[in-house]
Amino acid sequence: MGLLSDAVDANQAKTVGINQHDWTIFYSNNHLKAIGVQGLSACSVIAIVSPHAAAVAHIGPNILGSSNPNSFIELAQDLTRQTVSICTANPTLFPTGSKTHIICATVNNNPVVAPEQVRAMYQGAKTLPHSNVQWHYYEQSNPASISPQSHSGTVFVDGRQGTPRVYIEDREVTNTAGNSLMWIYNVRYQLKLGTVILEETVNPPLHTWIYVNSRWSKWDGRDWSTQ
Repeated sequence: MGLLSDAVDANQAKTVGINQHDWTIFYSNNHLKAIGVQGLSACSVIAIVSPHAAAVAHIGPNILGSSNPNSFIELAQDLTRQTVSICTANPTLFPTGSKTHIICATVNNNPVVAPEQVRAMYQGAKTLPHSNVQWHYYEQSNPASISPQSHSGTVFVDGRQGTPRVYIEDREVTNTAGNSLMWIYNVRYQLKLGTVILEETVNPPLHTWIYVNSRWSKWDGRDWSTQ
């Protein structure tokens, strides 16, 4: 058994289906106080969490049956935008202290989700009024090996006991640092998550540590400092 399946069985949590988004308000009698996603094998999840509410998107790697070659990109863009819109439309429920968790499948610690989808989630998260965005991984599993009653392939936001807690496959990540984005220099300045390039620019970003020539350096607009 897993934390999410136990909460669902007790009618205390809702689940978000693939290629859907939903949200809940923790203190409302009209909302369940927990929300999550089951059956993850190659999907991504965006969970925007505040002390008052949570908005969650379950983003599949594609749209089954679609003939549009860009449908997988549009899917990530649309679900990210819709989830962000819940937050921006409800600023009292999602104040600036809110936190965003973006969860991606990996193999050997490298994201297997399409880079275009990663970039769509990153760009969407940048439009949020809060800047606390954490990236987390889960190891890709064979869908046939995932049981709805187990913790495998789950993301769970639990607001039943006051301060909401966030779990990936029953591993708590509420306050963990997550996986870091890194600026590097490779002909151009690139912001990377694993092997995925999220941003690329000719000029160095200001006041940001960048890995250049085997050391960390920072550009203040006039001079470089190193460590």
